[in-house]
Amino acid sequence: MPDAMPDITHTQRYDRPTIALHWATAFLVLFQFALGESWGWVSFRRVTPC
Repeated sequence: MPDAMPDITHTQRYDRPTIALHWATAFLVLFQFALGESWGWVSFRRVTPC
């Protein structure tokens, strides 16, 4: 009877650069979302010359 959980060997795990790139991408996606949501705040604070 085969095991329900396969044996995870060292070769099947992600290496450190791959994990770092994953988290860097996740951070950049969140940063771009926050930047896009807050981009209009600066224009509301400007005083238009009369």
